[in-house]
Amino acid sequence: MSSLFRLPLEVRQMIYARCLVVGKVFPYTYAERYDEYEYDYDDEETGLELSGCEEPWVPLLRVSRAVREEAEPMLYQRNTFFLPACDLTIRFFKRSLHNDLRKAWVKSVVLALDASDMTRYDRGIVLDKHLELRRDEMLFPERAYDDAFWPEEESFKENLHLAFNDRLGDVVWPRKASYVLKNLSLNDVIFDFRGSACIEGCCDMQLKALSSIVKGFAMGRPMKVEVLGMEPWRQLWERVIAKWPAIQKSDDDDGCDYFEGLDILQT
Repeated sequence: MSSLFRLPLEVRQMIYARCLVVGKVFPYTYAERYDEYEYDYDDEETGLELSGCEEPWVPLLRVSRAVREEAEPMLYQRNTFFLPACDLTIRFFKRSLHNDLRKAWVKSVVLALDASDMTRYDRGIVLDKHLELRRDEMLFPERAYDDAFWPEEESFKENLHLAFNDRLGDVVWPRKASYVLKNLSLNDVIFDFRGSACIEGCCDMQLKALSSIVKGFAMGRPMKVEVLGMEPWRQLWERVIAKWPAIQKSDDDDGCDYFEGLDILQT
């Protein structure tokens, strides 16, 4: 028997907590953060340097199987997981939360929705679609007067910008949020919409971000919910959360009826 297990369970738990419970955790390696953000975003934009996250001493879990079985639940249950970029969030679920037991352990999450969620793949989808239209315009100049094409450069840029916004708000953010909404039974959650804007930072998209969570949690509403960055729409997001069902709505229900009060709030 290891000398560690000669200690009372309460003492062992104190040791585990000292190593693994740090408050807010950014559950990715430095290499993953560097690869994801190096070329597209800086630290100020993504908040990596401002997130206040600490690093738990996870090598403890590799000491032995017995230590891992005793200590691992504490890592997930007693920390708050900060989930920024969409790619990294999906990777965290597939790599670390790959079974139902670990998903059940997670009780606290900060979910940020901002422009850093726009992956290279999503950018490519939008660019390919619009560049294909431009290629058709060059091959068939007589069609340039068709409303389906944008012969003016400024018009092309504007439509491309709107297409990026649509992709971010209608596809990327709901995809990211769905991993949290469908898989976790949380005690508390913070939705951080302070950076919810277009990739150029000129368009506020907080309402788009709010629409990503309108269906609620599949495994029950958290006891504590906080939404950051939506102070002007506080009444609206409180109404959305109040209408979260006990069980998540089906994919066929887009939840748009939750926004019936928007016109009233703006008057």
